[in-house]
Amino acid sequence: MFKKLSTVMLVIALAFIFACATPYVKDISSVPTDAATAEVKAEAVSTPAARVVEVAKVAVIKGKVLFDFDKYELDTVAKLVLEKIAIEMENAPETLLILKGHTDKVGSNEYNQILSEDRADAVEDYLVQAGVSADRIVSVLGFGKTVLLPDLSDHENRRVIILSVED
Repeated sequence: MFKKLSTVMLVIALAFIFACATPYVKDISSVPTDAATAEVKAEAVSTPAARVVEVAKVAVIKGKVLFDFDKYELDTVAKLVLEKIAIEMENAPETLLILKGHTDKVGSNEYNQILSEDRADAVEDYLVQAGVSADRIVSVLGFGKTVLLPDLSDHENRRVIILSVED
């Protein structure tokens, strides 16, 4: 009973997480389906307000780039981080990238949304310039100030997170 309940809770948590973000799944036809997966899906569907989400890929944090207040220009440290990622990408041809831009809490929602998108775009542009094929960057998102991390300083919240996904 506890195992089934925890499995259902995990499915609900994953559904919530993926409902709040735009997941990238290139091809889910290769995802195996077994009896256990079917059982979890059946349980989740019978649970009120549950939504089944197929998780085909796992994203891993590959790096983080920080920005100065009200800026989207890359500093020297950011460029070094991105150059290292570009080199790693040469050795991992199956890896795809997802870029997620963020801001701190200062300013309007509209302004911070645009700034977060500009930051993610700046990272994308630099990675492409450093040799990463543009088609390997599958998602470039700005979240404005909607995903503030309370344990981080304002400076640490002004970030672009680089996630890697195996194709």
